[in-house]
Amino acid sequence: MILIKSLFAGYGNGFVLKGINISFEDNFIYAIIGPNGSGKTTLFKAILSDVPDKKGKVIISGRENLSKKQISKIISFAPAQFNDVFDFTVWEFVEMGIFVKKENFWNNQKDIQEIDDVLREMQIKDIANKKISDLSTGEKQIALLSQIILKDTRVILLDEPTSHLDLKHKKFFLKKFRKLKESGKMLLITFHNLNEALNVADRFVLLKNGKIFSITSQLKEDELSLLYETEVRIIEKQGIKAVMI
Repeated sequence: MILIKSLFAGYGNGFVLKGINISFEDNFIYAIIGPNGSGKTTLFKAILSDVPDKKGKVIISGRENLSKKQISKIISFAPAQFNDVFDFTVWEFVEMGIFVKKENFWNNQKDIQEIDDVLREMQIKDIANKKISDLSTGEKQIALLSQIILKDTRVILLDEPTSHLDLKHKKFFLKKFRKLKESGKMLLITFHNLNEALNVADRFVLLKNGKIFSITSQLKEDELSLLYETEVRIIEKQGIKAVMI
């Protein structure tokens, strides 16, 4: 569980998050939604203790004031974009998930097989020897999720993980999120595409102007219309929900 009490967080020129109180539980997918600048990414950074200005409490698995190393053992984070500073191959990049989990750089045959299985499962075995720097943004997102799967933390934070994927891979990712939840993990995911959020999340956290606007298990048209300050309709056909504007 992650428990957040009276959280204020920002970057030195005022707080972006203002008085956040919320708890997140295992075995749930939480969709974090809201207008641009509402504090979605800052919430993730505050949980990871990666903002310069923060006050309030973030309690992770019953412990407060954890070091970044301690947090990394519990939480994996996929940013919306990441810099490929080092010229790793896809295999080497994904392999880092094993290194973090084991805290050493020596693979045995079991580790190698586990890496190979994840590459196949994520459908990137055929590009395992390509450089990360040569991949499309969507391919990088797939490689990053593969690394996170190998890291095998209880909590996963994903910042707009489907934003650069084609339709086939968006569907693949949403299925993968459900599978990870079924394995006992907690997933916090920011979405701009509300159709994806509607069809994968168990609970929805609505942020506006750095504050919690609503926490709900079912999105409603009136709430979304107030949140985004434009008329929103939700339609459903054959069990699939969609947002119309």
